[in-house]
Amino acid sequence: RTDCELMNPADMGKSSSEKIEEVREIPLETFKGHYVKSHGEKAIANFLFEHDIEYFYESTTTWNGRTYRPDFQMKHNGRTIIIEYFGGAGRDEHYDQQIADKKAYWAKREGCYLIDLYPRDVADQNHFEQSMLTELRNLGFPCERLSDEEIWERVRSTAITGLAKLLKSFVTRCRTLMWSIKDAELALENHACTAPGELEFLKLGLNAYKQYLHQLQVTNSEDFNGLLQRAIQELRNGTTEFNRQGHQTDLSNIEYLMVDEFQDFTQMFHMLLEELRTKRDNVNLFCVGDDWQAINGFAGSDLNFFEQFEMYYGPAQRLHIRTNYRSTNEIVAVGNKLMDGRGKRATAHNNYRGDVYSINHTQFKPTAAEQVANENGDLMILVRRLLKHSFQENRSVAILSRTKNLPGIKNKQKRAFNTNLDEIKSIMLDGIADEETANLNISTTHGYKGLEADDVIIIDGTYSKYPLIHAHLKYMAIFGDTLDNQIDDERRLFYVALTRAKRRCYIVHGGQDDISDFVVDIANLSRELDVSQYPPCVVDNTRQSVVIEVGNLKEHERWATISIKESLKACHFNWNRIECCWNKLEHLPSKSTSSIIDALHQAQWVLKGNGLKVVIRDMNNQILHEGQVHHGTLTI
Repeated sequence: RTDCELMNPADMGKSSSEKIEEVREIPLETFKGHYVKSHGEKAIANFLFEHDIEYFYESTTTWNGRTYRPDFQMKHNGRTIIIEYFGGAGRDEHYDQQIADKKAYWAKREGCYLIDLYPRDVADQNHFEQSMLTELRNLGFPCERLSDEEIWERVRSTAITGLAKLLKSFVTRCRTLMWSIKDAELALENHACTAPGELEFLKLGLNAYKQYLHQLQVTNSEDFNGLLQRAIQELRNGTTEFNRQGHQTDLSNIEYLMVDEFQDFTQMFHMLLEELRTKRDNVNLFCVGDDWQAINGFAGSDLNFFEQFEMYYGPAQRLHIRTNYRSTNEIVAVGNKLMDGRGKRATAHNNYRGDVYSINHTQFKPTAAEQVANENGDLMILVRRLLKHSFQENRSVAILSRTKNLPGIKNKQKRAFNTNLDEIKSIMLDGIADEETANLNISTTHGYKGLEADDVIIIDGTYSKYPLIHAHLKYMAIFGDTLDNQIDDERRLFYVALTRAKRRCYIVHGGQDDISDFVVDIANLSRELDVSQYPPCVVDNTRQSVVIEVGNLKEHERWATISIKESLKACHFNWNRIECCWNKLEHLPSKSTSSIIDALHQAQWVLKGNGLKVVIRDMNNQILHEGQVHHGTLTI
């Protein structure tokens, strides 16, 4: 959760080299736009980027039964190159033991090579770059640095897009507060900047705000906040009559004002409401809201209007609607536990049984058939099992993610990070019947507020996603944003995710080392689920298929498959890291497996093999045939 420094504004006259150096100065953000954990990791990532070496950052694997994400992974000449940056070496005995264990692990891995780096290796940039060049060239990488122009062309979209998003947020917040340029300047003058780069960003934001207002004026354009400001001004000027679709209305005749979603009220809506109330004495105000679902603080919503209603609008009668008509008692109880001490507890109207499950995805082991048929990673296989279980019960399902991207999931290019929700939906819908497709929604939690499904899968109940503390929080302190406020917003967002479920809620996390504090808070009311009790789910439903596994007989250890690795690859076998064997999916030309067995006898890897174990499984992981290869002969 280390804060990241924002780059200083680059003026258009600077050269590519100067712009690159400014981007390089953003602490803990790489040229690719990824946030890393240390300056050492950043130096490694940028070196690889500048030398046009494709890498995967924190791609997920399994080590000693736990999720393990090596810092950097590259593929070259049939080998897997791992770079680990051990930034805490020598500070902690347990950490040093982990270093030794990881080095031993990679030394034993077939076809893998580990480059281990330490703070002393990156302290001097010139020495670091020369050492990396030597090491990688010895491994066969060309290591030719891109030109500054090429680097900038690749970097600019990430750098500019990130800055543009932050400036857009700044401008929107100013508009929501109805700040004039003078108001913004006064706020900046009175604000005490505490974070490095904060003052520079605020000056840049103020300049952007001036330019934005100027652009609206010269193009005679208006945004939504501007339309609200115009309405407020019309009311202040005494205008109460307006014509809407041929119907004449006079606001001075209004007797009742009703406001929905009051927990998301903003300063601007408050001012509009106040002006409306001045146009008629004794106008009745009726507001509905749920303070446990106030999740739009990032957009300028202010929960104070809800919590201190009487201070703003005078004496009022409060009616607490505590009955939840959507969810089962089990889900409502978990929601109450999460929000304990933050208001009156809810009660469930429904008395049928429900479930809240906690799932440690690092303990899940898919079948060989699932791994071969689904190339998008173990997490997606796990979610497919949950979907299959729900669809068999004719239930609707919503998969909810904290962000629009999920790390550690292989996309269509088999890259193992930052797969967006649209692509995940495409992965999920592959092989699902049309009638089931209508029962599946995939969304961010924010986007699913107000909606519901029978079963909800919270796909990222992890430490880094709930709460998601954005690195740029400090640049919004001028608007009153604080760390505590953001954590409260995140807790309410998690509550929203939980309570979208009518019957069942699955919370997927990474175990003790990667679990949200919010999930820990409700642990005594949720149940651990072993997904292995759910039947496997394989995409290929249109053709009968089998999985062929090739492994080592125990007495021959691992050398038997190493000697035929290239032949196995040529026959489209893939390494199964969980079962420690090679496998492939083979479609049956008929209902019989005899033709496949006949073909195996003539396969090159069989003719070259010795000391191999061969297993043929159906798509439900049941063994159909077992055999052995000795001196080029298959017995099955």
